[in-house]
Amino acid sequence: MIISKMEDRKIGLFFVMSALLISECYGTGTFCDGNRDNFDNNIHRSAIPNRGKEAGKYLKVKSAQNLVTCVNSCCQTTLDNCDIVFFHEQVCYWIKCNTSLVNGCEPKHVTEAKFNQTFFITVKHVVYDHPSPKESSSTTVKSCEYGIKDQCSEDEECVLREDNKSRFGTCQCKKGLVRSSLGSCIPPANTTVSPDKQDQGTTAATPHSTTVKVTKLTVSAGEPKVIQLPNENSVSLSAAVVPSAPEGETYHYTWSLVSSPNGADEKGQIAGKNTDTVKISNLIAGVYTLKIQVTGENKLGESLVNVTVLPPARKNKEPVAIIKPTNQEIKLPNSGLLDGSDSKDDDKIVSYHWEEVNGPLQEHQTNGDASMLNLKGLAPGNYTFKLTVTDSDGATNSTQANVTVVKETDYPPKANAGSDIVIHLPQTSAVLYGNASTDDKEIKSYEWTKTSDNKVTQDVSGVRTPFLHLNNLEVGDYTYTLKVTDSSGQSSTADVHVFVKPESNKPPVAKTANKLTVVLPADNIILDGSNSTDDNKVTQYTWKQTDGPTDLQVMNSDRMVASATGTLKEGTYEFELTVKDNEGIATSAKLTVTTKTHANLAPIAKAGGDKVVYLPLSFINLDGRQSTDDHGIVQYHWKRDLRSLATGDIINGSDSQAVLQLVNLVAGRYIFSLTVVDSEGLSNSDSASVIVKEDPNKMNALEMLLDTDVNEFTEENKERIASQLKLLIHQNKADGETIVDIQHIGKDMSTGHLHVQFLVKTKYKESEKVANGVKILSILKHKLQQENDILDFKVISIDTVVCQNNCSGHGHCDIKTKQCVCEAFWMENIFTSTFFLQESNCEWSILYVVIVCFVIVISIAGGTWVIICLCRSKKCSLFHCKLKTRKRHRYSLLNTREEDIHEMKEHKDLLPKGKIQNSSVMISESDFSSEEETLFVNSKKTNGHALKPLNGFTKNHYKSKLRT
Repeated sequence: MIISKMEDRKIGLFFVMSALLISECYGTGTFCDGNRDNFDNNIHRSAIPNRGKEAGKYLKVKSAQNLVTCVNSCCQTTLDNCDIVFFHEQVCYWIKCNTSLVNGCEPKHVTEAKFNQTFFITVKHVVYDHPSPKESSSTTVKSCEYGIKDQCSEDEECVLREDNKSRFGTCQCKKGLVRSSLGSCIPPANTTVSPDKQDQGTTAATPHSTTVKVTKLTVSAGEPKVIQLPNENSVSLSAAVVPSAPEGETYHYTWSLVSSPNGADEKGQIAGKNTDTVKISNLIAGVYTLKIQVTGENKLGESLVNVTVLPPARKNKEPVAIIKPTNQEIKLPNSGLLDGSDSKDDDKIVSYHWEEVNGPLQEHQTNGDASMLNLKGLAPGNYTFKLTVTDSDGATNSTQANVTVVKETDYPPKANAGSDIVIHLPQTSAVLYGNASTDDKEIKSYEWTKTSDNKVTQDVSGVRTPFLHLNNLEVGDYTYTLKVTDSSGQSSTADVHVFVKPESNKPPVAKTANKLTVVLPADNIILDGSNSTDDNKVTQYTWKQTDGPTDLQVMNSDRMVASATGTLKEGTYEFELTVKDNEGIATSAKLTVTTKTHANLAPIAKAGGDKVVYLPLSFINLDGRQSTDDHGIVQYHWKRDLRSLATGDIINGSDSQAVLQLVNLVAGRYIFSLTVVDSEGLSNSDSASVIVKEDPNKMNALEMLLDTDVNEFTEENKERIASQLKLLIHQNKADGETIVDIQHIGKDMSTGHLHVQFLVKTKYKESEKVANGVKILSILKHKLQQENDILDFKVISIDTVVCQNNCSGHGHCDIKTKQCVCEAFWMENIFTSTFFLQESNCEWSILYVVIVCFVIVISIAGGTWVIICLCRSKKCSLFHCKLKTRKRHRYSLLNTREEDIHEMKEHKDLLPKGKIQNSSVMISESDFSSEEETLFVNSKKTNGHALKPLNGFTKNHYKSKLRT
């Protein structure tokens, strides 16, 4: 229900009137004089000063704890510092108004929730220095924009300020009306105005000339109305007034809309605004607030009423009940849970109800009214649970779920009565312990019983507890049976024997070192009696000095080991040890200590002796801590022998410590000598050798490079790599269990990749065998070629640590690169190593490769020549072509004179030697072919004789000449 402003004012009026009646405060002013009208006009709830902190000077009154004391203190104060009482968040403030700020101390109503219990009370009338010409100083000025309707009430109009040229002004009463103390504009009654003020256009000079005595009417617009669309979209409201209008007078009614939903102004209609009954129609969903103001002759009353318009009723859909899980099996003693929170509805589900439909007979049933049902305390059996859900409209829906409760397997308990006990008289009591008995649930009871025999115990207690107490036992053997029973009635038994032996106490035996020698200087003498014995137990030790050059103080004289301190001198000291058993029998022994001084002895160096170790190993220690000296060793120094291997690094500066630490070892012999020096500079040396042998499994060790950073490789990655390698090398369980033993993880210095060295072992029931490295390598290479991404990291390479490639018997394997280095005249088979991804080899002979390559080249050249010839011959036969040769002219020599012939013979030696070639211009007759044509032949004879030899010579001569 919405509380109207009138009701708020009545509540505030009640509090303040009560305050005044209690305090009988009748001070001066407009409020503290106790006038009822002043109460009604000056109390404002949910209001703050109009100008906030600028309204005046605030004074916090800590002594006022409530509104009553706050108002009383303001009325009673003699200081002029309280015009307004402002009570906010249970804190009292006095406000001395700033009269230069017009209307600054006027109340301003706010709607924020934090101001619901805030009171603004005008205790004294405030006169401002420059009051508004049109409005009383006791009212709040409402701003407006000129020309915009509905910003001021029906009796007001927007008036622009004289000193402002903007369109914004204030709401003021229309001409002929004045503002009452309630803030409404009403007709004036008995108003006295001086002529000079009328000329100035002012309505009031002082509050006494503008305030009209108005009778307040009690107005009611009825109870708030609630209607629902679409059946109802209009409502009628009637106003009732108390008191009724006197005879001859008529009340004026004015209905106005205070607030409405967004968009209501466009559709809503109102009829009868100036009657006692108004009708509003075409309403939309939301809340309407209407104000009814009733005025009469110097009478005024108003009230508010709310009209709530509900949206059209929703068409409800039945909810859907959903249980998860619908079928469930619970094994005792576990509990279960049925979840119905996934049930659906078009609006919302308002209630859940669980009920047990079917189930075993038991004392109680499992029900519930929450979205989830907790299943606990159920007996074994089958259950059916029903869930019924109800939505906001009352519609219901149900579903069921089945639950099977299985009884838990209960194993019988195991009784444990403890170990057998042997005691000797005079001890006659013993305790038997059965608390080691166990059960999978809980042991409910213990029961001890004695087997039937002739022995009778005088006192037995705790027969139904885990501990049985036996007293007054006699010599003999006793057997007791422990029976334990669990919560389901299952039981188990166990026996324990108690042997009581007769008394046979022997006196203790005191033992000392008999004779000791102490070298001076010394601080004390250790007295050791720890070798003393007794058949039961030595319960007391006592040491005392019986003789000596000086008296010494025996510390811890009642303990097994004591010490004698004091000034020790050269001579003989005698001590006596006395021991007693639990029956008080005592024996003694003497200890003679001889003290003497002698020269310092050289230390004795002990380097730890020779040892044999096997690779792989991270480091080795040579321990020289067994070296001794009579006064103490102050310096150790280790030195490598010249016969020792130079490898192996000394770490942590251990070559000057008692223990030498070596790392980065290789196979071979290491020899180190240890020199120790005592406090007086005496020294002694000893040597030790370490023989480091090769790893017996070196030939089977494998290594691989992974594409990852060693700084990011964790122990989890290591275990995953081992598991994945084990998966790749999987074999039948009958062949044993495969174990991948990662021996070393480091960084490959040449590539920066992660280097992993490991062994593959096969574990049998009682033995362990290292797998063949070459065989494992073959398996891994084959698997990685098929499934390269099975490992978490990319495998760069994998091989045995020791290269075992025989390189086809014509080379050796490089230890670092694992590649074959072939002998002279041998090379690698590039086909198998490159295309078939086989290991490096030296299969090819370079001589055979050269011969084969030469034959191939010759064969290719010959074949090409044959093909060209065949193609040319075939072409000629097809086109009947004939090879034509260019005919060259042939010439014979002319007759020469004999002197020329003679001259030619003389120059014959100048001709070039060798085969004579024909010129392209001239050729001899001997070169004529059968097909060539003879152009010229000189057959003349000289003096009747033919010069054949001469012509022949001339021919050769010219041929050589032409060639040249």
